[in-house]
Amino acid sequence: MSKSIVKSKPASRRGTRAATSLARKANRVIDRADRKSEGKIESISTRLKSGIAGVRTRAKGVVKAVGNQASRADKAIRAKPYHSIGIAAGTALVAGYLMARRKPARAAV
Repeated sequence: MSKSIVKSKPASRRGTRAATSLARKANRVIDRADRKSEGKIESISTRLKSGIAGVRTRAKGVVKAVGNQASRADKAIRAKPYHSIGIAAGTALVAGYLMARRKPARAAV
């Protein structure tokens, strides 16, 4: 009986070549996707920047409006401090009454 010996490359070399080939293919796919998406990314970036600018503008307007309302509230409180204390006390009483009416959560047995 004679054995035929087939010489093959070591497993580590085959694995390395397969990994290298796979890496090359992956890089080609990434490069193709990068080229295709380049214009889309710029478009999205432009839209995002303009959206952020709009949000900043609106936020500045909101901050200004809140400041104006706080200033008006401050003037009203200073003009009639006892009325303000009465309104705050009445609101606290109503809130306390409503919270006391709530049923407490049942404890797990």
